[in-house]
Amino acid sequence: LSVAAVLSLFLSLVLLRVPKLLDKATVEGKSIAFGSAFVTAFSIAYRHLRRRRLRTVLTLITVMTLMFSFITLTSVSAGVGVVVQDLGPSKVATDALLIRDRSTSAVFTPLPDSFVQWLEGQPNVTAIAPKAENTPQSDPLFYVWGRERSYAVKGVIGFVPDVEAAITRINNTIVQGRYLMKDENDGLLISLKLAEKLEVSPGDELYVTGRKFVVSGLYNEKALEDIRDVDGSSLLPFVAVAGGSFEACPSDALLITTYKTSVTFPNVSTSRVNVLTRSEEGFLTLSEIVTLTYEYMTWLSMGGRIRREYVGGFVEEKGIGFTVFITLFIALIIGNTMLGAVAERRNELATLSSVGLNPGHISALFLAEAVVVGFVGGGLGYLLGISAYKPLSAIMGGLIVREKVSADWSLIALTVSVLATVLASVVPALRASTIVTPSL
Repeated sequence: LSVAAVLSLFLSLVLLRVPKLLDKATVEGKSIAFGSAFVTAFSIAYRHLRRRRLRTVLTLITVMTLMFSFITLTSVSAGVGVVVQDLGPSKVATDALLIRDRSTSAVFTPLPDSFVQWLEGQPNVTAIAPKAENTPQSDPLFYVWGRERSYAVKGVIGFVPDVEAAITRINNTIVQGRYLMKDENDGLLISLKLAEKLEVSPGDELYVTGRKFVVSGLYNEKALEDIRDVDGSSLLPFVAVAGGSFEACPSDALLITTYKTSVTFPNVSTSRVNVLTRSEEGFLTLSEIVTLTYEYMTWLSMGGRIRREYVGGFVEEKGIGFTVFITLFIALIIGNTMLGAVAERRNELATLSSVGLNPGHISALFLAEAVVVGFVGGGLGYLLGISAYKPLSAIMGGLIVREKVSADWSLIALTVSVLATVLASVVPALRASTIVTPSL
């Protein structure tokens, strides 16, 4: 038995004996002081409970049943493990798995090249689509040169063209020229606005960081902004703005190229990887392995739904619904018992009223009885619950809830039992006060 359980029983006994020791408190003046009223209420409550032994024992058993079920059939605990969340309808038209580090802002944590190589070697993986993008900055990354004109570039993204098109349909944004071809490492996609500013068309040459590139195609800015990745985020990279915040990179300051080319630019690294596998089972297995091994976040689009999986904190709850039902049921029983006690004590209440107790004092008598019953019954029920856990586990083949041998759980149990009995006694207590003052 825990120290907390023994302590709760000791406090229960003290609560019963203190009123008897202090029942010689005197009353001075025309009104009863709060301290005297408190002692008197518990003293009378204690004496009445002793006079009605059978009813008191049955009520205590009722409260003990509540606490026993609460301790042995419910469990609420915090833990750390794999958390799986359903995020609703998928944003992409195909089944795919997105992997990124646990970044929560525009400043992503780059994925190492070794992880990308590890994914390529997995037996169920059919294709991977890493995305490279720039780290958000307020200054231009570099300048792109056209026909005697240059323009500042603030954002770069790079894809594996064929695999990326199969997942996000980014190829549908091209309105002039063509989409990038596989291994077209000297090709660029630019926006219509940037092409107008540089006075270039598909097929023209551009120079970036001293290297020659060819404009493969022009994309529609609005169409690119509307595309969503597997996790529902935009494909656009971010730039830093005043105040330490971030915003999407303007389309007229963005270059799109192949993944292999993009990682050669300064301040550009791998931000996420999209993966295709042979089967749904392959997706689920790989998602779990990546989450547990690398502690990365994964977003899985499968069957038209998107789910997120990560290692994090969670709250495990079992049996709370059943306990709420039991609490309401037992509260009704206690309330009915207290109503019976009010009816049979009409003469006693009239006598107490005649010697100076007001309606508030009368109500306090029944609430004091409820506190005593809740405290004693809760303490005994808690002791019974933790004592019966192992025998019940042996009989029932193992309980699915956790043991509650702790000071926290003992205090919670006492609080629940006292609240249940007091709330159940509120109506009877008010009814008792109207007996002596019907106009209330």
